[in-house]
Amino acid sequence: MDYALTAGTVDVQYDDGQQRATAALVVCGELTFSSVVSEHVARISRIEPYEAGRLYKRELPCIAREGNAAAVLPFSSAKGSV
Repeated sequence: MDYALTAGTVDVQYDDGQQRATAALVVCGELTFSSVVSEHVARISRIEPYEAGRLYKRELPCIAREGNAAAVLPFSSAKGSV
């Protein structure tokens, strides 16, 4: 795989009532996202409560878990580069 042309996106669904989350990562072979190379899903059994401006406490641990599953590929989120 040519990593210069690899794109990925991650999303996390939070279940605050159960204090858990599900994180998903989709990796594609080109920047147009037209062919999926791999998919990764992680279930996180313990999450921190939401705190405005504290991305590192709740979101980043879930995203990092997905990054580890995909051999830490560079990616961008809908909100900007991560």
